[in-house]
Amino acid sequence: MARPPRKAPARRRGKNARSGAGRAAPPPAERPVPLPPSPIDMADDAVEEALRTGAQPGLLEDLFGPAGYAELSQLARQASTRSVRGGERVLILHGIMGSKLGFPGTWPFQDVVWIDPADIFGGRLALLRLGPAGDPGRVRSLGVLLAAYLALKLRLRIAGHDAEFWHYDWRLGLDRLGAELARAIDAVPGRTTHLVAHSMGGLVARAALRHRPRNLQEGRIVTLGTPHFGSYSPVQAFRGVHSVVNKVALIDTRHDPAELAGIFGTFPGLLEMMPSPRLRRLDLFDPASWPARGTRPDAAMLAAARKAQTDLPEPDDRFLLIVGNGHETVVDARLDAEKDEFVYDLAPEGDGTVPLDLAVVPGRPTWVTAAGHGGMPNSASVARAVDTLLATGRTDELPVFDAARGVRRAVAARSVSDSALAARIPPPAQRGRALAAREQRSLLAEFAAPPEPTAESTAGARRDTGDGTGGLLSNFVVLRRQRQRLDIDLVCGSITDVRADAYVIGAFRNVAPGGAAAAVDQELGGALSQLIERRMVSGEAGEVTCFPTGRHRFGAQSVILAGLGSVTEYVDDVLELVGENIMRTALLTRLDDFAIVPIGAATGGTAAGALEHLLRGFVRALATVPGGRLRGLTICELDADRFAELRETFHRLLRSDLFGEVEVTLNERELPAPAVTRATGPAPLRQAVYLLTRQEVAADGRASVVASVLTAGGKAAIVQGRMPVDDTALDQQARALARRGLPLARDADRFGATLAKSVLAPEIREVLARELAGPSQPPLVVVHDAPTSRIPWETLRLGEISPALAGGLTHRYDGGVLSVAKWNEERARTPGLSMLLVVNPTEDLEGAEAEGERIQVMLSRRPEIRLTVLHRKEARRNTLIERFQSGEYDVVHYAGHAFFDPDNRGRSGIICAGEEVLAGADLAALRQLPSLVFFNACEAARVRRPGQQQEATDQPIRSTVSFAESFLAGGVANYLGTYWPVGDAGAAAFADAFYSGLLRGDPLGRALIDGRAKVRERNLGDWANYVLYGNPEFRLTPG
Repeated sequence: MARPPRKAPARRRGKNARSGAGRAAPPPAERPVPLPPSPIDMADDAVEEALRTGAQPGLLEDLFGPAGYAELSQLARQASTRSVRGGERVLILHGIMGSKLGFPGTWPFQDVVWIDPADIFGGRLALLRLGPAGDPGRVRSLGVLLAAYLALKLRLRIAGHDAEFWHYDWRLGLDRLGAELARAIDAVPGRTTHLVAHSMGGLVARAALRHRPRNLQEGRIVTLGTPHFGSYSPVQAFRGVHSVVNKVALIDTRHDPAELAGIFGTFPGLLEMMPSPRLRRLDLFDPASWPARGTRPDAAMLAAARKAQTDLPEPDDRFLLIVGNGHETVVDARLDAEKDEFVYDLAPEGDGTVPLDLAVVPGRPTWVTAAGHGGMPNSASVARAVDTLLATGRTDELPVFDAARGVRRAVAARSVSDSALAARIPPPAQRGRALAAREQRSLLAEFAAPPEPTAESTAGARRDTGDGTGGLLSNFVVLRRQRQRLDIDLVCGSITDVRADAYVIGAFRNVAPGGAAAAVDQELGGALSQLIERRMVSGEAGEVTCFPTGRHRFGAQSVILAGLGSVTEYVDDVLELVGENIMRTALLTRLDDFAIVPIGAATGGTAAGALEHLLRGFVRALATVPGGRLRGLTICELDADRFAELRETFHRLLRSDLFGEVEVTLNERELPAPAVTRATGPAPLRQAVYLLTRQEVAADGRASVVASVLTAGGKAAIVQGRMPVDDTALDQQARALARRGLPLARDADRFGATLAKSVLAPEIREVLARELAGPSQPPLVVVHDAPTSRIPWETLRLGEISPALAGGLTHRYDGGVLSVAKWNEERARTPGLSMLLVVNPTEDLEGAEAEGERIQVMLSRRPEIRLTVLHRKEARRNTLIERFQSGEYDVVHYAGHAFFDPDNRGRSGIICAGEEVLAGADLAALRQLPSLVFFNACEAARVRRPGQQQEATDQPIRSTVSFAESFLAGGVANYLGTYWPVGDAGAAAFADAFYSGLLRGDPLGRALIDGRAKVRERNLGDWANYVLYGNPEFRLTPG
């Protein structure tokens, strides 16, 4: 819906107050009271924060468009979790008209004049007129046009570059801007700086070379569509016939095109970008070369512009060029016979604004993009090229410009005159209308294009059915110079309802199947879940695992599971790698076809964005596998809205050069709703919410906890955030917790609330509280690296919710390679429990003796539990290994010394009689192991280090995690431990409820919640002390 022009609020300004469209604009020296804020008025940092947190979605959709908002939100969240880790500094310079001009305001809003449609409607463009000697007055550059440039910055930061904008007042001359840029480059002493400069920004970069900035000596300068030898857009702007002037005139009620040209005519930055007389016959810096009629610059300004262009340093060996080609561009201009107007020659030799021969600098490395001038910063392929150019000085992401062919002057395909262009300007009666949001975003598309496809980009891939909605396509062929043919079906329906050689699903590391993967798993009777539970599939990024479906009643002969890596480290390039490996697998195994969903769409982006990255990977593999042939593939989407989004994206991609020489035949179909829902496997498990954390330390030593939340449900999404933390304080907190514990339940509540605020970003706390609330209360799975393992996540409290007590909280370790889990399947089908109790092998722990006696007394009342006790000297290492691999035990409960090796945590383990260590590494070669190892740390002094007799470790929580990692790496499926010494009352209450639940056949997670709840009923803080590494749905007995 179009936003009507805003009216100035009532105010006491006397005769200077504006009262209507017919009043003359105020003089530039006076700053009118600002209009109410609009999306364009938001400060750049406020917009980035809102994109990252999900705030202000309505305003930002108006600013970027729905597709652009979705893409930028995803990029902002990804960038917020990436540490540049001292990456080299990169300054991004926008192009002509690419910054917001106006007056500073009260954060988060500014008073933007350029380019706010409401301000243009009110005639405020007159405020941009430069005063004598180029005085800009009080108008300032306020930031960049984020719709055009933010994607480039975020993509570079995701790639590890310390990228920031350097915005400037593009009205000013190059010499002045070059001096300002040089000062900005050297503002951080000793910091190598690179420049990425779009359009006019490349000329500003050249101007800065005159001042020899020290930090740029080793830097690279990548220019995008820079008119190194000029462009005809400034000429048309001065004549008042440029398309941007036309669009501005459409909404400006105070100025006609000639008056607008008079305003633009005061900007030396425009004049200095006119075509160089070195490459064109018509010398536009000579007043005699301009038409006798119409607006024209004065002689003094032309002379100054000639000098500024002549004095501009030539691009040296630091410059790397990206130029555009294939767009109709004004390539020359001449006076008509009467010398009353310009006639412009147009040809498809340029980027739409800059002719190719005026963009290329002989001798400088140059690459070519199909993106238009304004769209280069938003192009993902251009961003990838910039990344590799900054890092290595070369790139394979774009074709190299053929310097041997040289640049030939384009032959005009058609010509158009000033008067013909002026005739396109709406008459006064049609001007002053409100612009639709889409029109506002495209106001400067020639110079700074928004991040969304235009209507024209998809028009050729649609068929109208007459109802205005566009019908589904059938056998729609996009012909190309054929090297490969591919049939692609877009299907609105479930992947399990189509037939193909293989189904392709995705899986993140340490995350159970969800969405389409869960549906396929259900059809396979839970086979995928079991393979993942046994850690037979890792989910590493790019890893591809094929499973035959055997005798299952299934629509595919095999399932291909594609690993997406860690949620916290996911970037778009991962999905392209995944797509490439999926297609490579299909080609090498000679599949006829496969069906896939837009995997990776949950990462905060869109299904359409995921599809585009997958397709890029597919096409790359098709081009690199010799002799590879695939008949086709089916892309499935169950949700109707997402399917419509996929269609639009696919149509746009068909019009692009993505498919290269692949001839594509497109079919679209909608599957009928299934009459009967099949349920061949066990009832699906409750889907968990995942909290994935890792710690990053910047070059200056500052630490942050990077967290991602993967929500539950069919439309799972990922929210990411970063929280600065005090690393030393976390260690001190862990030591204090190990010494004192949390005596009372209220102590645990207070501690957990403080912990949440100190380690989790506000947006993470908010989404966790929302997802974990309500009647469903999904379980929370915390996946962490080694540094964040010291955080006692069980204590976490979010408002009134303690996740460990609600739906349950369990751990998965994401810090190393874990062995395949090896439990005895027969034991899991046998009623009752068989337990091995190991008590005080070193004969020096009174607390261990007491614990052993308590466990024996308690379990003696439970005939369903078969108890074997190894006491003191009986618990020798060889004896324990024999018992571990016997397959006789469900649970090992250990009460004794632990051995902690911080340098080789895989060697950490338990101390046996005779001071021998049984480490997790010793279990790796054993065939079958107990399903659960329970280590209850009743005495902090149980932990020893290499070469020491006995010590209360200074890393208590890390040592607990080390034991878990060691045993999991050895093949133990589940590990239950504690953070601090447990009191007798709490330990007894927990053990009774926990083992009772296991005997009923409850899964580990449910039994753990019951045990915690029983301890809390006694008002004890020990309820938060128990930590489970493993699968909360694991059942030790059928009950």
